[in-house]
Amino acid sequence: MGQKDIAEKNLMRYKDIYADILNVIAFKGEDVVTPQSLRECPGRSVYLADSELHELNRDLFMYWMDEAAILLALFGLENETEQDSDMSLRSAGYDGTAYRMQILDDETGKPKLRYPVITFVLYFGMERWTAPMTLSERVKPPERLMKFFNDYKINLVEVAYLTDEQLAMFKSEFRIIAEYFVQTRRNEEFKPSNVMIKHVEETLMLLKTVSGDNRYEKILANMTETEKKEGVMMENAMTRLSARLKAEGIAEGEAKGKAEGIREMCDKMKACGFTEEQIKAVMNKQV
Repeated sequence: MGQKDIAEKNLMRYKDIYADILNVIAFKGEDVVTPQSLRECPGRSVYLADSELHELNRDLFMYWMDEAAILLALFGLENETEQDSDMSLRSAGYDGTAYRMQILDDETGKPKLRYPVITFVLYFGMERWTAPMTLSERVKPPERLMKFFNDYKINLVEVAYLTDEQLAMFKSEFRIIAEYFVQTRRNEEFKPSNVMIKHVEETLMLLKTVSGDNRYEKILANMTETEKKEGVMMENAMTRLSARLKAEGIAEGEAKGKAEGIREMCDKMKACGFTEEQIKAVMNKQV
């Protein structure tokens, strides 16, 4: 598992982030799914069927409940940083396994509740998705079999190609992450919206991982425990980044100027006939 994938999951496992993503991609920004309506589902499930053990492994998935705690659906989020030609097969397998689990009796012998299983594929690549999106594109059934073939299509979300209108729908710090991918794809300077970062460590470490910029980690290291716990506005975090950049630039300039001054002094001493030992002795005193 890659570092980007781990960092993405580390932020998206929070229910407020999960609900925010679902509301934007499934309900056009309407607050349909609340964090309180989500129930964690094990990332790894094992069940017995046909005398064999079967395993369900998914990136992130949660149960969605109504106010009466009745199960409405199982939502899955699959994170992809690269295109996968077999994504339709894998998604169909995930959903099929989840449906298979529904027909198994529970410990009391009563049938389990039936509910829809819906998977969204969040693709974080910069290029448009060109891999197969349906089973029929991938397995290519003969034309004479098409009327019998049950096709399956993935629900793809190209994060880097979200519109400004869609970005504005996000209420959590996932908006910042999405903005990073959109603005980077457009070759724009990263200017995130000033939203509250509740999950400070996870957000900044994800930015560090996807951007390769270690300064986000340094910002985190300089934050107080109260800030990490209670959250911080993105504008404040960026102000700290700007201050650090300025300080590092000044320090670098001073170091460069000092080094140039030393070289110039050495050249002059050589021109005056000083030996290497004499020059070293003078430089040691200067340092």
